[in-house]
Amino acid sequence: MPYGNYLRNIEAFCGDADGLYYSDPHELHGEIAFVANVEAGWRTNYSNGWTHCSPPADAASRPPDQGWKIHISSVPEQCEDVLRIVSDYCIKTHINFKYLPDRGAFSRANAKYAPRNSSGKFITIYPRPSQLHETLRALESMLTSFDGPYILSDVRWGSGPVFLRYGGFVSRMAMLDGVVTHAITDADGRLAEDQRLPYFVPPAADRVPDFLKASISKRVDAGDESFPFIVDTALHFSNCGGVYLARRSADLTEVVLKEARAHVAVDRNGDDAVARLGNEYRALAALASVDGVADAYRLLTVGDHTFMEMEYIHGVSLYEWVAANYPYSERFDVADYAAQAVRIGQSLVAIVERVHGIGIAITDLQPRNIMIGDDLAVSLIDFELAMPLLSDNVRTMATPGFIPRLRCSRQQQDRYALMRTIVHMFSPLTPLPAITDEIWIRQRAFILQVFGREVAEWVELLDGKLGGLLSASVVHDRESLRVSIPSAGVDSAQNLTSELIGGIVRSHRSGSGHPYPGSPHQFDENGGVNIASGSLGVELMLSRHTALPGRQAHTPAVNVAAARETSDYSLLFGRLGMSCALHEMGHHRELIGDLIADVALDSPDVGLGDGLAGIALGLHSLRCTGYTAADATAARAMKQLEAASYSQLDSESPKPGLFDGLSGAAVALALVLKHSGREGEKHRKLVIQLLDRAVAQLVEAPDGSLQVRENGNFYPYLGSGSAGVGLAVAMCAKAGVELDDSLNSVLARIRLACAVRTCLCPGLMDGMAGLVLADRQMAAALGVPTGIAPAAKFDMFTFIDSGGGMMTSGYGSRRLVADYSTGSAGVLAALAPDLTRHSWLPIAHPDEV
Repeated sequence: MPYGNYLRNIEAFCGDADGLYYSDPHELHGEIAFVANVEAGWRTNYSNGWTHCSPPADAASRPPDQGWKIHISSVPEQCEDVLRIVSDYCIKTHINFKYLPDRGAFSRANAKYAPRNSSGKFITIYPRPSQLHETLRALESMLTSFDGPYILSDVRWGSGPVFLRYGGFVSRMAMLDGVVTHAITDADGRLAEDQRLPYFVPPAADRVPDFLKASISKRVDAGDESFPFIVDTALHFSNCGGVYLARRSADLTEVVLKEARAHVAVDRNGDDAVARLGNEYRALAALASVDGVADAYRLLTVGDHTFMEMEYIHGVSLYEWVAANYPYSERFDVADYAAQAVRIGQSLVAIVERVHGIGIAITDLQPRNIMIGDDLAVSLIDFELAMPLLSDNVRTMATPGFIPRLRCSRQQQDRYALMRTIVHMFSPLTPLPAITDEIWIRQRAFILQVFGREVAEWVELLDGKLGGLLSASVVHDRESLRVSIPSAGVDSAQNLTSELIGGIVRSHRSGSGHPYPGSPHQFDENGGVNIASGSLGVELMLSRHTALPGRQAHTPAVNVAAARETSDYSLLFGRLGMSCALHEMGHHRELIGDLIADVALDSPDVGLGDGLAGIALGLHSLRCTGYTAADATAARAMKQLEAASYSQLDSESPKPGLFDGLSGAAVALALVLKHSGREGEKHRKLVIQLLDRAVAQLVEAPDGSLQVRENGNFYPYLGSGSAGVGLAVAMCAKAGVELDDSLNSVLARIRLACAVRTCLCPGLMDGMAGLVLADRQMAAALGVPTGIAPAAKFDMFTFIDSGGGMMTSGYGSRRLVADYSTGSAGVLAALAPDLTRHSWLPIAHPDEV
């Protein structure tokens, strides 16, 4: 998957609605806590988002490493009683268990976009095999009158909220088929994947006791011959249920089936997914006479599932239409796109006004809930949150970036979302308004610059006609928020660098396990300390851009315990990157030897990010800059990289990218060539083979550029896209590898992919910073004068003034981010005045390698 894939459930990391930084959803945030009253001698500890309870230690009570684990689900109004009943039983029978610690964690586990493979699990119980049957019967008896969502990964026991599956009781990670995954042992004692999927997978037959066979058979053979539809494909999945394209069995008419699961995503009004689906059906029925609104045909219940049968609207969502048609490339003319967008906007305004005329507020109007036909016909499709315009109900859900902060009526809320949707067509940077609506000032200027005065005036006049909600929101946020948008672009890369350094330094939080704000990945294992999302990536970039007085005396904020605990050895995410940063900055030298001892070299991946190229190059940089203890390991790593590279060349469709594929291997081998002696010629040929294969994986995009294509999408970015391939070609040529002249035309076409009008993210791996960095290095390789990085290339509405300096909006555009991969630190790397020093590369002293 491309490096920058966003977490679908990013909402879980957003904490307070007006917070500036992502927060750890596993930390206790003051919500009402759940407490199990354990007896004396029991051990209770909190880790990884769960409260764990263990009986007094003795061999008889210790559970095995794997087996049938029992899961209990619940609903908000019953969860405290359920915990009391279950914990009392486990304490009496000396069974290990864990539970979600508070109502916030409970709500997140059952949210609309909670991971479907773990959703619904409130309590997990770890019985010994001899206890399993009796425990199931006892829990069934005690919980028969309680409710809870169906746990998709499990088989149900009885009719209550009691579920179970076979899997690991303790966490065990292993490399299986080239992927690090959760593991258990099979019947022969070999490691096998512990499959954690959103559907039940029966274990081997010899692990199924007789008393479970009937329940498993019922689950595996589940189906209803009376189901009156033929399902052709799934259009969308969420924890609430699926959306399916289907045909009526009776006449084969195409319809859409929208599914709702009971007791899932309960909102502040007490409504679950089933209740909201019923609400949507009633709203659509009331709007049956309104053109541009999908028709609802009927509600039906089949087994535990509720479905709404509705009209199938041919086309794509407005979000997809913008992604496919927006003139991102500077080579594209904007006139035709602008005319189509205005036409869509006019139709959308008319439909919303007709809906309001019936007396209904849409409440969740946004580009994914709007369908665009081949003839640009516009239809609204999602009304699950609809309510009467004069309703007193609390608004419980909505899409960030389409919710006004200022107090206003239901009609005004819809009109604000309508304007934000229209602006999205011309400046697709939503959900940036979730940080501050002041971005409208910069967006307005951008629309004028790119699309011309006529379009800009149409948008502004429309906002005025609909009540001036964008302008009013700007005033509101300017007066009430702690952040603001710069009123004008920074005039030079030097000034932008100074502003970013000031923002990063100001964001530092002493005494925190996460000293600098980063993407949600900072809350992964060792994510708070590594190069990609942690403090060392930020500190390394700051140390290379000492623009503020006293920076040299600053001691890096290093969580030594977290660094020692990581089992990852990669450059971006693990021990090698940490070691390189510490060595270059001259801190915690005693830690480096521990971090690179017994380096794991069994990864089949060859990229710079999490593969062998990063490990080998990191070790090589340590060796070249005085850390001689890395000599032997560096030599072994290069041999492994060489072998893995040949293996990747033989594979059917290797990844071409810099941080995730062949280009990264080529860069590592090329930089080592200077020191490789008689091995040099062999490595030189391998470098050329790797680059040729990487280039061959690129495809022509509609603008004539060369890009990586995956799952139908084009990726120009540095991390896994064509910009990284182009940068690798430029670096290898600079390192002295004699490349074919045909690669000059390749670089020219990859540079076209870097010439974009806007990017959602400003960051290094999947945003504008990476494109600017790659373009500068490719231009230098082609002999094109480049100078310093042009500050004007950065969309200044993705930079937020947090008081005392600027920070980038970063990962997901919901919060401010300082990290290397997606935030301010990575932008610093792209702004470096002299790229020949490779100051963006997180190895030790890259200018000396």
